[in-house]
Amino acid sequence: MLGGGLELNPKGFRFGFMYGRLNRSAAIDSAQFANPLAFRPTPVYTRMAYAVKLGVGTDKNYFDISYLKGWDKEKSLQQKFRDSLPPADNHVLGLSWKLSFLKHFSWQTDLGLSHYTSDIYSDRIVLDSSNPKILRQLTKFLGSRIASQLLTAGETKLSYTGKWLGLGVMYKRVDPDYKSMGAYFFQSDIQQITVIPSLRFLKGKLLLNGSLGWQEDNLYQQKLSTSKRFIGNANINYNPSQVFGVNFNYTNFGITQNPLRTSPTDEIFKQVSQSYSLVPYLNFTNGNTVKNIQLVSSLQSLNSPVQTINTSPDQHTLFGTIVYSQTWLKRQLSVNASVNYNNTRLAAGDIGSYGGGIGASLPFFKNKLAFTTNATYNSNRFNNVSNGYTLNADVGIRFRLIKQNALQLLFNYLKNEATDQTVIQSFDERSFRVGYGISF
Repeated sequence: MLGGGLELNPKGFRFGFMYGRLNRSAAIDSAQFANPLAFRPTPVYTRMAYAVKLGVGTDKNYFDISYLKGWDKEKSLQQKFRDSLPPADNHVLGLSWKLSFLKHFSWQTDLGLSHYTSDIYSDRIVLDSSNPKILRQLTKFLGSRIASQLLTAGETKLSYTGKWLGLGVMYKRVDPDYKSMGAYFFQSDIQQITVIPSLRFLKGKLLLNGSLGWQEDNLYQQKLSTSKRFIGNANINYNPSQVFGVNFNYTNFGITQNPLRTSPTDEIFKQVSQSYSLVPYLNFTNGNTVKNIQLVSSLQSLNSPVQTINTSPDQHTLFGTIVYSQTWLKRQLSVNASVNYNNTRLAAGDIGSYGGGIGASLPFFKNKLAFTTNATYNSNRFNNVSNGYTLNADVGIRFRLIKQNALQLLFNYLKNEATDQTVIQSFDERSFRVGYGISF
């Protein structure tokens, strides 16, 4: 967003406001028509919006109501584009609340009602006296047209938090084609229920949490098939001391797609995605230095138990890296080194790499100036044959200007050299970034 906003929370009153540009106008460059391989983005209007939020309460108990008005500026695109892509208009009403009760329970809800007009040139909807007065006034206020949609989205969660046990139940539903100019991406046509348990043992040193859920689409039976998806994950975090700890995570996502006009047992598409990660680490701390050794390993797989014409090929990825870092506290000087390995098995062949990296952060003038640098080099392989290398390096400088103000300059260079370009192409990239930060 290019604009501004304000948020205030004085003594239980919650207020927020924003106004600005959400999208900048863009049209197809004539040079893109000459190249059939060029990416041709859809023209977009300059999109403006303002929003306001009013509420009462604290983070523990609150009730908020919000309103957003968004619109496309008609004259931001040439007339020839407006004929095929009409400007849009949007009103969004939101309600959200959290209620804590009986010491250990809470109820949290977020609801949205979106009136989206995809073509402001379409005919208006006119209601006569046979319709309720409030409906006629609402239609007039919203400027409802034939191309308007009034759709809902929301989720609600009931939670229990105890000394050693936590349990949550969440329900989520988003109408098909739900859109809001206040969100750049929205997963629509979805209904989901999830159970979220958590356990705490050994005085908080052992934490277990996860989720188990069911998701489906085709809420209005408008698609030719319905997809049903199993969602599950588990996480174990064990920290017996300040020196050693380990984290394990497992996720499982299965999807089954059935056609509407056949028996529910006739599966036209089925796929299971699984992921395992294990992260043990060691920390050594004294008055002068902090040393950390960490192993990050993961295994990801995508399997299709039922092979059909729509099924994607199976994929398996193994990744591992060992990172050592050390910081000298008085100087705030830090260095790091790492080695890594990864391999992905695809239908086209095995793609893998191994290599290492080094980095350092060097402060000067009582940390008013800091110099950072990192570099990694990986040797690539394709079907167990050497296939070039990948080099990634960056150099950065941070200046502390006045107290909490800092200016950062960062240059990054990425080069990939491939001998066999069947799957991976050779390329190199250079980027320069400028950042300015203020801390309070």
